[in-house]
Amino acid sequence: MGLVIAERMILNRQGRFRLSERDKYIILGHSHPQMDYDDKLIDSSLNLASSGEAYFYTYIKLNKILESNQDKKILFIEYTNNNIKPAMNNWIWDDIHILDKYKLYSAYTRYNETKLLYSKNPKTTILCNIKSVINNAYYIFNLKNITVEEKMGGYYHLVRDKTDSLLQALITNPPDSTLDTNFSYANVAYLKKIIDVCREKGIALYLVRSPLHPMYDAYRNEIKFREFLNNDLQGVEFLDFKNCSFTNEEFGDLEHLNYRGAKKYSLFFNRLLKSGLLEKQDKQKFIDEEIAKEKLLDR
Repeated sequence: MGLVIAERMILNRQGRFRLSERDKYIILGHSHPQMDYDDKLIDSSLNLASSGEAYFYTYIKLNKILESNQDKKILFIEYTNNNIKPAMNNWIWDDIHILDKYKLYSAYTRYNETKLLYSKNPKTTILCNIKSVINNAYYIFNLKNITVEEKMGGYYHLVRDKTDSLLQALITNPPDSTLDTNFSYANVAYLKKIIDVCREKGIALYLVRSPLHPMYDAYRNEIKFREFLNNDLQGVEFLDFKNCSFTNEEFGDLEHLNYRGAKKYSLFFNRLLKSGLLEKQDKQKFIDEEIAKEKLLDR
């Protein structure tokens, strides 16, 4: 316990989460934004999204970012169909995600978050805290800023190209067409916490749905997805890019762009920002109009 307290005190005094003033736009979320936004192609942006990251861990990371940076950032946080699926609860407290994610953020986790993990999976949480002493000792003596620590997030250059084979498999085994009304209350509770902390600190926050293939299975919960957005996330602007046009060769699979698609999309996203997207009164109308123009150019 003494070692755990000591490492937390030391790590929280270090500047691992201090960002450059040039990093105006911060992109957070799970694998969708991690693979879709090449921040080298988006002016003044920093992609800190991380594959397999539930809102629970995004919340911990965001608190440290806001605590360590006095200049106001603009946040884009992924809100897409699989974020509300019940399986996202496991992304918070199952063995794999505790050992993978909590290990990274244990020193920065506050009481309520630690209490939740102990209540849901005490054995693995205790084990992870022990392992974290060794893991965090490395960071104490080898200080790495979050911007160069890839385990905490960063654009991933996805080379995969298996969309055609996945679509062929859907012909053989058609997906379930019934509506999906299940819901991950634990995960979205932390999305609400993210929204609250941004409002409290005067941070501009935009929820974003990154491009998805039309055959993506998680669309089955679209009604529930929209219902929660309209009823529970009122007052937060939602930017929907799911209808952006990409070829199968530009998707890594049905929910992620590969490096070809990411380049095309990142340049498009950058152009929209430079064209004043965030100053538009009807942002979604502007997005849809620009998507339509892109489709005409692709013909």
